[in-house]
Amino acid sequence: RSDRSFMCGEWVFVKLRAHRQQSVVTRINAKLAAKYYGPYPIIERIGAVAYKLKLPEGSRVHPVFHVSLLKKAVGNYQEDTELPDLLEEHVEVYEPEAVLATRKVKQHGEEVKQLLIHWKGKTMEEATWEE
Repeated sequence: RSDRSFMCGEWVFVKLRAHRQQSVVTRINAKLAAKYYGPYPIIERIGAVAYKLKLPEGSRVHPVFHVSLLKKAVGNYQEDTELPDLLEEHVEVYEPEAVLATRKVKQHGEEVKQLLIHWKGKTMEEATWEE
């Protein structure tokens, strides 16, 4: 653990973890999604380990974050960085167009069949392996 603390007015990046919450849109290539968003200015310290950030107008993410989800931003920044789209009403729906290949892989000691899917409206390079 690291003891981190910030002051009001400092800029920080915030970690939004799509795999642990449903407020961030999931993507086909989740591993390539940004881990940190921002930076955003701190407007208030709440208790010993939480900070309130000045998020963009219309963002639907709660503005108070635990210190472990914040990373200090170095440099000068402006207030125009937007958060990712939120919740299911903004989720893009991808439809499979074709199965390009099949394979079997071991996961946790069991053999799992996977299909290489070409998605409608996407390029062949954006095809993904799905179970």
